[in-house]
Amino acid sequence: MNYLLQRRQALVQNLKKTAAEAFLVTNPVNVTYLTNFTGDSSFYFGGAKNSIVISDTRFEEQIKEECAGLDAHIRNHNKTTYEAAAEVLNKAGVKSVAVEEDGLTLG
Repeated sequence: MNYLLQRRQALVQNLKKTAAEAFLVTNPVNVTYLTNFTGDSSFYFGGAKNSIVISDTRFEEQIKEECAGLDAHIRNHNKTTYEAAAEVLNKAGVKSVAVEEDGLTLG
């Protein structure tokens, strides 16, 4: 089993200790740690049923090369990464999402 998959699976296992159904990773260092994606302006959404890199058209080919086995949600330049993340969350139908405490302002 590869180390990236192990990391993501460990995070999914930790979800069981919370009320969250999925998680949204916004810190670029953590996105790389979980996905191998080295670009910027991107998020990672994961859970028991989902494993999606959220990015824009600049990185579409790079994601295919670096993130084998992961789905991608590629936004157009008229939307922000946060708006694209909202689309992914809505499509997934999750009601509760865990986020990085120090990585995302919810105010």
